[in-house]
Amino acid sequence: MIVDFVIKNYRSFKNEQVLSSYVGKVSSPNAHVLKEHPEYLSFLPNESVTSLGLLRTIAIYGANAAGKSNTISAMVALGQLLRTSKSLEEGESIAQYDPYLLDNASKKTPTQFEVEFFCNVKLDHLPQKTVNPVRFLYRIEFNSKKNSVRVTEFLLWQ
Repeated sequence: MIVDFVIKNYRSFKNEQVLSSYVGKVSSPNAHVLKEHPEYLSFLPNESVTSLGLLRTIAIYGANAAGKSNTISAMVALGQLLRTSKSLEEGESIAQYDPYLLDNASKKTPTQFEVEFFCNVKLDHLPQKTVNPVRFLYRIEFNSKKNSVRVTEFLLWQ
């Protein structure tokens, strides 16, 4: 389940933009909304995160030229980059590099995608071999050439 998707220096996004499914904690001022519509939320079964509410569905809407299509394009570009980057030759161009072009400095700045998500992981070290949600964060920065790709992975908690 995706928690956050971050885009920076990609097409119409010069500055960092975040698409988030995070709703809030049950103890927040808007807790009544969370309690009135639990069918729209997912709560993770892990005791340490029972108060973390995430939307099950996200809709992207807005004015013309607001970046809706570019948000989806960024998700597709990240997926393509992850699938094809292993086969790139040294110095080969990265097709997914499409920086913000209305600023000269941005044309030379890396594009950055970041995705935070939960993934069910089987924990073999526990006696009952339970499956628990584990929270990951992947960040990828790249320019137009293969040798400029930098991937960072974080295990946030389990």
